Amino acid sequence: MQGLGRRLARLIDPPKWHSLADRPALQAAAKAAFAEGCRWADARLPALRPPARGPLFGWERTRDAAKLVADELGVDVGVLNGCAIVLLVEGIWSEPAPPGAVLCSLQAAEDPETAAAVVRQAFISGASR
Repeated sequence: MQGLGRRLARLIDPPKWHSLADRPALQAAAKAAFAEGCRWADARLPALRPPARGPLFGWERTRDAAKLVADELGVDVGVLNGCAIVLLVEGIWSEPAPPGAVLCSLQAAEDPETAAAVVRQAFISGASR
């Protein structure tokens, strides 16, 4: 999991945005907009955040997905690694990120069928490194 965290940090690395060093204009824009963007998001987050209804990816769903992927790949379940990053965006949406990670919307995480697919995708892409 630590390797996954390092890869994600290279993808999303505020406030200095070192990952954009090869795009100086974009890096400067990201630096300039970051603080104000955080203030804007913080002011709206309470309205966007749903009331707590328990974990989005419960233990049973995660365990079942891990077992299925391990069986499918012929590996021990202990070697699987993955994560889902839930974004407060509208609609049912998911997108692969670095190996072992999937970005998804809150609605995708709350939809049982979509959530199971997101967890499965994270485990499969994490195992294929």
